[in-house]
Amino acid sequence: MFYAPVTDSMKVGQGGGNAHEGEFIEVTEMKVEECLQNLLHNSTIERSMGLVFALLWFQMFKMA
Repeated sequence: MFYAPVTDSMKVGQGGGNAHEGEFIEVTEMKVEECLQNLLHNSTIERSMGLVFALLWFQMFKMA
């Protein structure tokens, strides 16, 4: 998992990944507050501990 700040001007396509290697990256945009509410505080959504850790890291170090 990686973190990188990006802007709309950097967008060159709809998604990403190398199709020849079977990669498919779907871009999903969500407001930070909505993401934290839905993924951290909604127990009906399945999520990995890595994702929870990443969101908590973002909340602690990038939103501060």
